Amino acid sequence: MRDEKNVLNFLKEENDVPKDIADKLDEDRISIFKNNIGSKKYTNKKYIFILLTAAIISIFILFNHEIASAFMDIFGISNDIAVSKVEEKGIDTSQDIISESNSKKITLTKFVSTPKKYAFDYKIKLSDDELNTIKELINKQKEFDPKHREEYQDIEYTLSDSTNKSEETEGGYFTYSTYRIEGNTLYGSVISTFTSDRIAEEAKLFLNIKSLSWGDYEILNSNIQNGEPPYELPTALKFEGDWIFKISNKPVINKSKVKIFDDRNINNISVDNDALQTTVKFSIKNETSKPYYVEVYNGEKVVKPIIESTEESNGDLQSFEITIDFSSYDKSSIYKFDVKEVNDINTWEMGETKGSFKIRNVK
Repeated sequence: MRDEKNVLNFLKEENDVPKDIADKLDEDRISIFKNNIGSKKYTNKKYIFILLTAAIISIFILFNHEIASAFMDIFGISNDIAVSKVEEKGIDTSQDIISESNSKKITLTKFVSTPKKYAFDYKIKLSDDELNTIKELINKQKEFDPKHREEYQDIEYTLSDSTNKSEETEGGYFTYSTYRIEGNTLYGSVISTFTSDRIAEEAKLFLNIKSLSWGDYEILNSNIQNGEPPYELPTALKFEGDWIFKISNKPVINKSKVKIFDDRNINNISVDNDALQTTVKFSIKNETSKPYYVEVYNGEKVVKPIIESTEESNGDLQSFEITIDFSSYDKSSIYKFDVKEVNDINTWEMGETKGSFKIRNVK
């Protein structure tokens, strides 16, 4: 199978760009999808080949996993479908920790974690000048992409475990950051998911925010229209400091047994979960030259995974690994996975369903 299969899920929502620009970006674009990006600490990458993807969101969340099911319409980590399940169980996610650096105070208001995922809310007061600058940058961002509904800024931070000083968890492998402004207060949220368990059960976590920044899309757009490098979002406003928060909440440790049923033409299904996510691995025989794509449903609703990857293995077998916002505490939802043949990658025309299965947590 062609190399495109390995990055197919990332590229499927990509918008058209001028051919001369696309030619210049193509080699780097394919390369970045194949590289290990987990060690990067910036939530949203600035390079244009990422910014040109649909909805102009970062590479880490290009998958647009429903952004916690409601992130685009309602703000805060409580609107993540898995976080909401944790809170429904009476598990406290609240924090009220203030850290000051360079005359700026940031308040951490919520934090929740599991071995593979974490999320937090924070707020920061803005001066009138800072507020006006951010509003101007937001307007430029919306002019650059009118369909883009949520604001985001780059956030640089690390998450460390004091019981394991040899390793930082860093920002996370797939991280999404957004914010809203009310009055002179900026309210921000971050949701981050790893590809493997990285947070220990007895972890004593410290969050260290190092910077918040916003870019000028007007300059970026000018460079794109004129075909003039650099195709990089220039920073227009940046808060730098050393805001440190000692997390009082311990990681939430919970797993659920999972029932797999109604499986057809699917091999080697395995499921692992925690309170904030579920990761599903499986394989299917692909004897065609066409790539396969997995559609995930929660009832009739299409679900966009947090993480999805695919690769060839053992000849005709194509393997998938998919992570979704399915909490181990959720005992009512049924998720269906349909493996479909892609007839035309340019129009994203789907062919017949080649295999399927369903999962639910055992009560």
